[in-house]
Amino acid sequence: MESQTQLDENINNSLPPPPPRIIEAKQAKSLCSIDTQYTACSIEFCPSKPNLLVCGLYQTVQEVEGTESNQDLESPKTKRLGRCLLFEQLNKLNLETSDPSPDEQDQQRLECKPLQEIEGPAILDQRWTQDSNSPVLITADAQGFLNSFLLENEPILGYPQLRPIEQYSCAPKDVLCLALDISDKVYSTGDKKVVTSLSNGEILLLDHASETHLLAENSRWHGHDFEPWTCGFDYWQTCTILTGGDDCKWKIWDTRSGTTVPIFTNKKFEGGVTAVRSHHLREHLYAVGSYDSYLRIFDKRQLSEPLFKDDMGGGIWRLKWHPTQPNYLLIASMHDGFKVVEIPENVKNQTIRILTRFDQHTSLAYGVDWGKEEVRVGKSINNSTLVGSCSFYDHIIHLWKFYEQE
Repeated sequence: MESQTQLDENINNSLPPPPPRIIEAKQAKSLCSIDTQYTACSIEFCPSKPNLLVCGLYQTVQEVEGTESNQDLESPKTKRLGRCLLFEQLNKLNLETSDPSPDEQDQQRLECKPLQEIEGPAILDQRWTQDSNSPVLITADAQGFLNSFLLENEPILGYPQLRPIEQYSCAPKDVLCLALDISDKVYSTGDKKVVTSLSNGEILLLDHASETHLLAENSRWHGHDFEPWTCGFDYWQTCTILTGGDDCKWKIWDTRSGTTVPIFTNKKFEGGVTAVRSHHLREHLYAVGSYDSYLRIFDKRQLSEPLFKDDMGGGIWRLKWHPTQPNYLLIASMHDGFKVVEIPENVKNQTIRILTRFDQHTSLAYGVDWGKEEVRVGKSINNSTLVGSCSFYDHIIHLWKFYEQE
């Protein structure tokens, strides 16, 4: 097991190179790239304003403590610095008034306009609420805080800004908030719940007030023996919480019956469980990713064996279902780039196709999200969805497009 500083030094030497895969997949091209300066960890588009995106940064700095007279200096202390970057995505070329070919459309260039830069502790994960009028961004940081920001139009500046609402302390400052999720993916009205996983093995469930957007602790429990890298809600039944950890276990908890023990534990992983995602368009499906590189799709009505299991290469770090098209899943494979795979409705015993790859990052593929969808009316032009991806050590954001295939 790596220590909680696994994100600092990572696992770039602990995984073997991915095996060669003979898969016919379209290679996406970068339409825009941004140097984030600090190492980049997560990226999230605002659901109600998909032209806006944030990138969370995680930079480590070594500090030496001690005095010159002390010959045995203490080990260097790691300081984790972070930034939250807010961008607006703009089209450089207006394609709405023309009828370009698919190749010409592939060459469309985009622009990402920086709107805001917020300094703070290193950011490990982020989520937007689904609110259409007043979306809130919550970030999980390396000093045990969940930070809430309200997106507002700034009249003087003339463009949106993130206004701080609250810095909620989940744990002592030497404990990291590793991941978070918000319960409103299916049921977006009323009060919400937020779940976060902590580097000390705890899972924390919080209430999110719809009017004030303030957080309040609901319950807390020991979830995993080692770092719980991921957590999430069953969006159709938000009393159900999914967690995965470096103990190579995926667990399901029902908060109605208490959290002393999970209602389900899967120990059949050959590496830490790093990503869990309930499907917000298909009620019974879960996607689970691991350092062991296998994507597993489960039906929650029959959890004993996955409906599908296949090696996606490189160790999976994040999974994102398409916001409106139920068949598409985004994968961030740390050592093997970013992929869009097709998950058929009847996935059992079906072939899963990798439809699109993006391999222009030169470092760990960490953050990825779906952006703005474009429905085209024109000959030979398929609908497309913008994708944002970011990688760690080369501190780069790329924007690229996934084109639906007939």
